[in-house]
Amino acid sequence: MLNDFLITIDIDWAPDLAIAETAKYLIENEVKATWFITHASPEVERLKEYPQLFELGVHPSFKNIRLVPDEIKTIMLDLNKIVPEAKSIRTHSLVQSTPLIKFLREDYNFLYDVSLFLPLTPNILPHHLYFSENSSICRIPYFWEDDIEMFNPKGSFSFSDENFTAEGIKIFNFHPIHISLNSYSMTNYNSMKSEFNLPECEGYELDKFKNNNTQGTGNFFKELVTFIKNPENNHGYKICELAEKWSKIDNE
Repeated sequence: MLNDFLITIDIDWAPDLAIAETAKYLIENEVKATWFITHASPEVERLKEYPQLFELGVHPSFKNIRLVPDEIKTIMLDLNKIVPEAKSIRTHSLVQSTPLIKFLREDYNFLYDVSLFLPLTPNILPHHLYFSENSSICRIPYFWEDDIEMFNPKGSFSFSDENFTAEGIKIFNFHPIHISLNSYSMTNYNSMKSEFNLPECEGYELDKFKNNNTQGTGNFFKELVTFIKNPENNHGYKICELAEKWSKIDNE
């Protein structure tokens, strides 16, 4: 039974300073993560300087399109220019269908899909979705997400919560902007977006909306990183590494 803790990060058009803050903490603690990329930026390029720690996947937004091949290709063309090496994908807003996943696997050679969210579900394991005898994609459901937790009436931003002791893979998904704002609700984030263009926000603009009064996403992120950097936890895994580990176990 795999019982690993992983960090994934949906960039979601975050300002570079939020991306840099998140990356810096992971680098300092030598903890691995998979980043799902939405756009080009200097800090996204800098992530590529740490292949031992970071895997870069893509985070395409298929919202409000018809999901026909030409429209998908238009979106994927830009992302492929930014991260041509990407093998992992999580769709924005978790837009998915079997034909879409098949198209992304067979036309773009994605090997790992992390678009299935099973909140706080025990015994999560990867699985293969087969399209033919010779074509499949490894799907790895994820366990926790910062913005979804904000709507949970029983939600917790304390890593000591008993929910996190469940057996199985536990992938925790974060957004750099919520780490920087230490969000515990969407209120500050929505107020900030109403005043400023998110990708261009400066530090003093973020500080205006930062939560300094209660436990939030930034605190939780740091607690999780501290836990994962323990040598017994292998400093975490990238999605590609977890899939490889599972494949070896599955073939035994």
